Amino acid sequence: LEAEGLITKSDNYASFLRDIALEVANRAEIREQQRKEIKRLTQTLRNLRKHQKYLKDQIQQYNNYLQDCRLKHYQPKTKKKKKKNSDNPNRIGPFSFSYSALAKKGVIIDSDVPAISRKKTNFYISSE
Repeated sequence: LEAEGLITKSDNYASFLRDIALEVANRAEIREQQRKEIKRLTQTLRNLRKHQKYLKDQIQQYNNYLQDCRLKHYQPKTKKKKKKNSDNPNRIGPFSFSYSALAKKGVIIDSDVPAISRKKTNFYISSE
């Protein structure tokens, strides 16, 4: 290296030692950056695997739901027979009224039923 003029004996090879020290210092910094990058990538991989598991669970739930819908759709429909309550001859009803019909007749003046649910709300009234 002396023949090439890269180092000299006159300065006790100080420039060579300085270059080696810089190399060692840079290697430590590069290794630290690599450790940080590995840690970040490991966390990202963990998050991706967690999200993948979540999506697989969602797909499984959706497939179960579809299977249930298919089974219910293709089952033979059975007619439900109403039982007459013979032990209570004074029983009247049940009568079904929609929310809007009762509101129109003035039976319902004010309620806590949300406006969005009123179309679907029915009242069944019977006496024993």
